[in-house]
Amino acid sequence: MAQFEFVDAIQQKYLKEEVDLEDKLKAVREKYSSAGDKEGFKKGNNKIESQSKRAARRNKALLKDLEVAAGRLRVQSCYSPTEAHLEKAKQRYEQTLAELRRSSETCSSEHN
Repeated sequence: MAQFEFVDAIQQKYLKEEVDLEDKLKAVREKYSSAGDKEGFKKGNNKIESQSKRAARRNKALLKDLEVAAGRLRVQSCYSPTEAHLEKAKQRYEQTLAELRRSSETCSSEHN
C-alpha cells in the first residue's frame, strides 16, 4: 500500500488548504459583520468568491489527478484492489468537501 501514500498525501494537503481557507473566510465574515460596513463586506465577498473559484479549480485538478492515477493503475493490471482504494479516497475527499461547503453555507446564511 506504500505506492498509494501519495494519494493520501495529496488529499491531506488539499484538505489542509481547504480548512485554512475556511478559517480565513470565517475571520473575514466575522470582521465585516461586527464592523457593520456594508461596502467593505461587499468587497470581502468579492474576494471570497474569487478564493472559492480558485479552490474549486484546485479541487477539480485534484480529482483529475486522482482519475489519471486510477487510469494508470487500470492500464497496469486488469483488476487491482488498489483501484477500489483510490475510489474510496476520492469519495472521502468529496464527502469532506461537501461537509466543508455545507458548514460554509451555514456560516454565510447565519451572517446574512
